[in-house]
Amino acid sequence: MKLEPRQIFLFVEILLLFMMKSSGFIPSNYLSPILGKGMTHSDITKQGVLRWICGMFQETPNFKGITLPPESCQVKVLSAEVLIDQYYRGAVPPVGLVDALDEIASHNVQVDLKNFFSEQFHFDAELFEEAKALVLNGIERTSVNLKANDPQSARSELGKLLHIIQDFYSHSNYVELGHREPNPGIISPDINIGNVAGPTQRTCVDCDETCENNIPSEIMENNILTTGYFMAVPYIPFFSTSQKPKGKCSHGGSTDFGSDNEPVGGINKDMETSSHGYLHYEAAEVAVKATAEVLELIKDKVGVQRMARFLNLGAGGVWSCVVDTREVSTGDLAAKKQNVFSIVGSKKGTLTEPSTYVLVPFNSTGFGPVFQTEDADIFKTKVANLKPEAGGQDPGMCLSALGLSLESTPQFSSIYVFTAAPAKDIDRKNYVTNLIERKKTSVNFVIANPLARRKRGLLGLLLSPPSPRKPDLTIISSNPDYKDITSFSGGELLSVPLLLTKPLASLIADQTQRSKVLVFYARSSPSKSDYVFSFEVDPALQGVRLSLSGVVQALSVIDPNGLLNNIPIGGSGLLGGLLATVGNILQVGGTLVVSLLQTLTGGEWKLKILSRDDFSVKVEGHSAMTFRYQFQEAFDGPHPGFVGIDHPLTAGSEAVMTLSVTGLTTYDSYNFRSISLIDLEGNELQALELHPLPQPGDYWAELKAAPWQPFTVVLRGVGTVTNLVFQRQSSITHRPSNITVKGVRAFPLPPGGKAVIPFTIQNFGQTSTYIIRVAGSSIVESYSPSRVKLERGESSEGQVTIAIPDTAESGTSSNIEIHVVEEDLHDYTTWFMECLTLHPSK
Repeated sequence: MKLEPRQIFLFVEILLLFMMKSSGFIPSNYLSPILGKGMTHSDITKQGVLRWICGMFQETPNFKGITLPPESCQVKVLSAEVLIDQYYRGAVPPVGLVDALDEIASHNVQVDLKNFFSEQFHFDAELFEEAKALVLNGIERTSVNLKANDPQSARSELGKLLHIIQDFYSHSNYVELGHREPNPGIISPDINIGNVAGPTQRTCVDCDETCENNIPSEIMENNILTTGYFMAVPYIPFFSTSQKPKGKCSHGGSTDFGSDNEPVGGINKDMETSSHGYLHYEAAEVAVKATAEVLELIKDKVGVQRMARFLNLGAGGVWSCVVDTREVSTGDLAAKKQNVFSIVGSKKGTLTEPSTYVLVPFNSTGFGPVFQTEDADIFKTKVANLKPEAGGQDPGMCLSALGLSLESTPQFSSIYVFTAAPAKDIDRKNYVTNLIERKKTSVNFVIANPLARRKRGLLGLLLSPPSPRKPDLTIISSNPDYKDITSFSGGELLSVPLLLTKPLASLIADQTQRSKVLVFYARSSPSKSDYVFSFEVDPALQGVRLSLSGVVQALSVIDPNGLLNNIPIGGSGLLGGLLATVGNILQVGGTLVVSLLQTLTGGEWKLKILSRDDFSVKVEGHSAMTFRYQFQEAFDGPHPGFVGIDHPLTAGSEAVMTLSVTGLTTYDSYNFRSISLIDLEGNELQALELHPLPQPGDYWAELKAAPWQPFTVVLRGVGTVTNLVFQRQSSITHRPSNITVKGVRAFPLPPGGKAVIPFTIQNFGQTSTYIIRVAGSSIVESYSPSRVKLERGESSEGQVTIAIPDTAESGTSSNIEIHVVEEDLHDYTTWFMECLTLHPSK
């Protein structure tokens, strides 16, 4: 039944009243999914994947020919950190695996938000065959994506299909029937799922006080499968919702409107307090086993090595580059290629060799396609085959290519852009910065300076490179947008001669290791010239280096004992001398890199800088100890929980921050009491109190009001034994927006189906005009408005009309993106929605 826009708005209002029962901060009951009333989907997913990894580590020798002993997998709760440390003997940090687990678990959890009304995604309403079809399709798409070197899409597919499988054990009576091993019929097309209840067969009776005996003996004795029916909303005349047939079981719980109808109660085992919560842990254990079985099945399809890369079981991350194929003069592209070859070659065959290489070319009129491979030699061949074009100084499609690279690169990666020209597509800048914030990825621009080469000649550059005190700022200042993007992402803008290959390769190769951490970052203030910055060194921090970009007149490093080390600023050349107590100096274009000694005295170190100009400074190192965080928002429903915020925070808005510290099993234990939000000059804006979660190293914090200015995140803790301070900083700058856009997530549509999606834009800042753009592959037919002027506090309604192609495959999805940009490009926000295609249930 097609709904008119006014009917959709009415339904949305009713739906939001149900799903968002309070307009204030998340009430305390929202916290129950992460405070430990049983195992969540995230817990089950991670334990199942870790159980499979542990088995694989017992069968597959590591780089030293060692396998894990059998007792390693016999612990009740497996830890990613412990497994990685035992298997790699400290040579590989656990953060890569932690990131992969978080990504898979996140896509799993989002099923409860994005596919709230789709019974097939939850094994509800006795839709056994429909749910199984989704599982089989998901397994196939996961395998296809892995073979196509697309781990991000594979993690998304895996998370979704695992959710469906896990719900079978919680939402059906399979566990009540006495089964304690996974149902092979769910993941095998050749095995029947079991003896299922007939459409009119009674499967439940009214619950007593405990609901333990609400399944009739006929069902139990004949081993008949059933699942509960869930009514998300009361009956609405113009909206068709699932009705529980007579005699059928309900899902159960306060959010199930059908559980008060005969037969009263429910059978779900989602939490300890659920209708059949007395079997919660039994169901969760079978779901963990089933999760591990799925990974084994996919491994048989794609091989162990692809699975290892898929789960980030190595020290090397993804190395992604964006290459401008145009030349200012003959040989420019060849020099870029040589730089790429040198970078790739410096890691080939080592433990920290990147697991995946990504290439996106661009020119004056186009960009892409994206190329991905796991083989360094194939990647080098692809780069070697790039064809040179003219027009290297003209604006190019740089930001579109960068956006494509960001879309194709996993979180916490580094991207390098090789160009010598400004961006032609500057309207994509806000989209790029939003992707950077979502992906927590650093972007670095390697800007070849052809002007310097023509003025002084190549030999002159090699013999007498530019002074670090006064780098060539001509090309940097002509690209303020590049500078802004690198500052936002924690990357670097390197203005270099074309053939500065050796130091450039040394600098970039270091960025691809998963062990790289940011300790401190700040930039100059227009009102200051004398600066004193401090940072902490802990026992887990190695290979510390200081990078300073810009113009400074003096730089000193002071160790915890008060020893002053003056860093030579002028005339050090490409490779400076060894300092007695600090380390090596490296000059790369306008960036000065000071490598401190490999092992440093623990404690507070200080940087003294004299500068009347613009500069930024950061301190990085390598460590198994780091942290990951995410701002999340709550959702209600049959499975309430949290989902990551995939749009810029709204200034003044509330959110929950979840935090995970990795590497705690190897080093001194630390007390973490708060996490700081700081501005770009290093000043603390807010300190959020940390609350521990059941899993060691996991915390949550309440953000009562997002700052109005850009900020980054710093975590500090104090060692319980050494009393030394642990300090790590996020490389990403969050820029809260004064505008919000919220839409209504579309219900699944059949092939050929259409829908109208309403959305609302609201302005919390000064009066401004906003440009609206909707992107959504080929499913967006039209949208309105495209432009709107809003005063402070004013809102505007809009709508998007979508149409699913007749040829769309059931179980696939398309993304819709609503972008709202202030006319002067100063403010920006976005809203994402996944639109699912499903054949109607029978």
